[in-house]
Amino acid sequence: MYRKISGMLLAAGMAALFGDLAYAEEFSARLNCFEEVGGVGSGQTGAILSKGKGTLSLDADNTHITYKLTYSGLTDVQQAHIHFGKLYVGGGIMAWLCQSVAKPSPTPQTTPTCPPTGGTVTGTLTAASVIGPTAQNVNPGDFGAVTDALNSNTAYANVHTAKFTGARSVVRFGGANATTTN
Repeated sequence: MYRKISGMLLAAGMAALFGDLAYAEEFSARLNCFEEVGGVGSGQTGAILSKGKGTLSLDADNTHITYKLTYSGLTDVQQAHIHFGKLYVGGGIMAWLCQSVAKPSPTPQTTPTCPPTGGTVTGTLTAASVIGPTAQNVNPGDFGAVTDALNSNTAYANVHTAKFTGARSVVRFGGANATTTN
């Protein structure tokens, strides 16, 4: 009886300790400028010719997402985000990845500064990082919406520069396309 209870307690302890690891997922994408949508001109755009490139990797579980955004070949980077939108359709901002003095995040205390011409930004997103988009039925603080968007391939990320502030650059997770603006 003692061995049976000890074994059950050990199994329960291992499940509690490693339970979240079973739910962690990794997402990554390469950034380039050939999948651009939105903002430039009067409607959706095509590719933007740029030397900009980069990578974004996310490690997500039920409570937080750690990320690493690396980019180069850009000038005057203003901000980077995760958005909620279908392939080739712009969507609202879910969470900020980096900010600048010119374009501060609504959650500035937890949002790192964007390197202006290239570099690496790392951080952690939590429920407090989620700002919406309320127009798409995502409420601030709804962390589950971000993980749902990642898993359904309706999340993308972008890097905005001063020259292309309104362009939506598509960084699809789960092996799809990714871009950045210059």
